[in-house]
Amino acid sequence: MVAVVVIRGELLGRLKLLVVARRLSGRPLFRLLTEVELKGVKDRILVWGLVKFDKKRWKLQFRDITIAPLHDYLLPSMIADLESQIGPVARTLIIRYAKNVGLDDAKQIKEAIGRELSPDEVKMVLRNMLTMWCLLGWGKLERLELGENYLIAERSTSFEAEGYLRLGKGFSKAPRCYVAFGYVLGLVEGLVSKKVDGKETKCIAMGDDICRFELNW
Repeated sequence: MVAVVVIRGELLGRLKLLVVARRLSGRPLFRLLTEVELKGVKDRILVWGLVKFDKKRWKLQFRDITIAPLHDYLLPSMIADLESQIGPVARTLIIRYAKNVGLDDAKQIKEAIGRELSPDEVKMVLRNMLTMWCLLGWGKLERLELGENYLIAERSTSFEAEGYLRLGKGFSKAPRCYVAFGYVLGLVEGLVSKKVDGKETKCIAMGDDICRFELNW
């Protein structure tokens, strides 16, 4: 009897996710980010209605964003090589570029909504955006804590950190999730319209069991 109840609960959960996915697939993505809040979602069934293969252009699309699959070690390898050429400034540049993408996404969200977001809407949008990106391969989101002026995000997997370890260089002495951190930094700063500071305090590439971002504004 207990097993039946558990199975029924799982099926109901999946059905609810399918309904959400269908709602998301029929309308512009950014506008929906304040209509449906995705709390505790860890099932990729959510993105079924969002990811499509464009047969005409031979491209994989996440709504209006083209997804190009790459080996997880390609980006870390390029970054490591760049660091060997120009030093620590490589990290600064990559985080800056990723931050600009996050800022641009925040700008598009605000333009789609047509006004400044309330604190509750900011929390909802951030939760939805980070949940969906993790469902698309950024890593398994284990914790997302949003407060009045801070954000804590933890992942138990990371394509950047794990890709770095695959290079065979051993554990890194510093965090390696440059792209993910920069993007989140820009997205948060753009949505709250305040200067955001933060850092990656734990990283799988350093031997930690999670990658942890801590931001405040």
